[in-house]
Amino acid sequence: MRLNFEENITWKRAEDQVDKLILRDRNHPSVIGWSIGNELFAIALLNKPKRMFQKNGMKELSN
Repeated sequence: MRLNFEENITWKRAEDQVDKLILRDRNHPSVIGWSIGNELFAIALLNKPKRMFQKNGMKELSN
């Protein structure tokens, strides 16, 4: 499957995957080290996932 960052379905799938990861690993010490380091080709697109995380209430996890 090729990723097309211009399609909304790509971002929806990424959002769903991140939500599942957060729920699964929210109490694991490695949560601080989450990274998209293997996705270096997407550096220019990093602001969109950042906004996605903020939108989905990452702040709630810190309470």
